[in-house]
Amino acid sequence: MRSVLSAGAGVFGMGVPPPLVDAGLVAPPSSTSATCNTSVTDIYINSIYDRRIHPWPLWVYPVAVKAGCYSLVALLRCHDCGANVTQRLFEAVKSTSAHQLPWLPNRTVGHGENKNELCIAISMTIPDEWLAFYTRLWPELQRQNRTFSLVTVHSDASTPYELFACRMRNSSKLRSFLAHPLLQHWYTMNYDLLPSAGRRIRFTTHDSYERSCIEKIAWYPQHDSDIHPIHDADLVSKVSPLPIGLPPWECSDPMLSEWRAEVQKVKPQQSRVLKILVTFAQSIGCYGPCDRRKEALQELRSSSTFVLRRVPRARMYETMGNFSFVAAPASRGQDTFRFWEAIGLGAFAIVQAGPLQGLYEHLPCVIVSAWNNITSDKLREWRDMLVHRFGSLPHLDGRVRELLSDAYYAEKIRRAQPLFGVRGGSPRALVNHTCRMSDGGVLTESNRAKLGC
Repeated sequence: MRSVLSAGAGVFGMGVPPPLVDAGLVAPPSSTSATCNTSVTDIYINSIYDRRIHPWPLWVYPVAVKAGCYSLVALLRCHDCGANVTQRLFEAVKSTSAHQLPWLPNRTVGHGENKNELCIAISMTIPDEWLAFYTRLWPELQRQNRTFSLVTVHSDASTPYELFACRMRNSSKLRSFLAHPLLQHWYTMNYDLLPSAGRRIRFTTHDSYERSCIEKIAWYPQHDSDIHPIHDADLVSKVSPLPIGLPPWECSDPMLSEWRAEVQKVKPQQSRVLKILVTFAQSIGCYGPCDRRKEALQELRSSSTFVLRRVPRARMYETMGNFSFVAAPASRGQDTFRFWEAIGLGAFAIVQAGPLQGLYEHLPCVIVSAWNNITSDKLREWRDMLVHRFGSLPHLDGRVRELLSDAYYAEKIRRAQPLFGVRGGSPRALVNHTCRMSDGGVLTESNRAKLGC
């Protein structure tokens, strides 16, 4: 089974929501039936699940599905996977790759361009889904000489470097995989291909080797990626950072209507409170006492901030629409829902430098090395500069509207094109640091001076 979303254009709550339709995996859908017609839209949503479709919740990744990608776990077609999901997945991929792969249709790309190419979406939340792809389906794709694009979604895991170095325990395989001519392009959430300071640290996992590996990558540059942005430009050009977008929700969740209502009420920047809104104080500790947001909150207390206590989601969105700046520090994953919520509600996000700078620099945000000592005068200067670049309602800027819509990313994926290339537009975010990011290392207070921050 796969789920297909009708394509459309829109920006984080604007436009008419297209229906979610259920279709067979093998053949193109001959008929459609709306199953989630109130919560599935052309907004850039991370994922949606509908318990009504499947006793085992069916996860839908709108941007990947709109791009015509196949979900690997959909090959299971099971209604009672439960604890047997790993074995079922391996059995399904084994039988499918050997006998059924030829029926996967060739993708027809717009404007008369045809490609004998697949798009495969993999949920990184299920570790065995990646292993099933790499050990079973990938060899079959090579045997059949099938070109493909890859979309990895729905996980805090940094990808692709950490995936190969820590989960697969062999970073050298990454280079050969990227260089293979059958791989047209790889789109991934929580991108980490290039060596970079500001990686995630103190991440807890049941696998002690993976936990230790992640720490080594973060603290010691010699363990970081050896992919060079210039010398390996051919490899770098094949991987693009994909946003995580707005938080996932169920079809019955009222989040969509709450979001739409607040988008329509946002104020221009000049009418907003000139402070940094902190919305994560009550979430610290959910992922352990060493959550990176704890350090961010400690440093932010010396800045011009307003800490919002736990409130209903609609109230949080309303408050975001009243502040000029929203702090969006990374936590378990490098990307955050908070960043995309802030941008979609017309605020300027503040993020710490890291592997996603190449994505964030196209959006109305400030990229800093440290959270401390951000004064009111500095905020006023930043706001004036960003208003000059994006306007007083930055979420309505033409390029920002495009980057907040999953239609932009789906079209790029359909064409197997980089998300930010020569025509991707010049970076317009405010980069307020001088860190030598490629030197690697953590951005703790003690290490920032060593990186020239």
